[in-house]
Amino acid sequence: MKHRLLYNQRSRPRKVRTECKYFEGQKKENKHHIKVLVLALVLVLFLVLFLVLVQVLVLVLVLVQVLVLVLVQVLVQVLVLVLVLARQLCNA
Repeated sequence: MKHRLLYNQRSRPRKVRTECKYFEGQKKENKHHIKVLVLALVLVLFLVLFLVLVQVLVLVLVLVQVLVLVLVQVLVQVLVLVLVLARQLCNA
């Protein structure tokens, strides 16, 4: 650390510690590192949020596909039943 002398008229000079410019630069650099870390954290959170949204979208699409398949299967069974009943009525 640097020392500077303070002169008082009555007493002898005494040493007072002052901060080095190196430490001031370190503080600025630390603030910059903190900003970079916060930015990285925000980017990671956005990436996780994006991946979760993609997962939810895929899940919704799969559920819609399953619902459509079930509805088509039910409609085919109803159509087959109607055709079988119509054939029996025509043969009777």
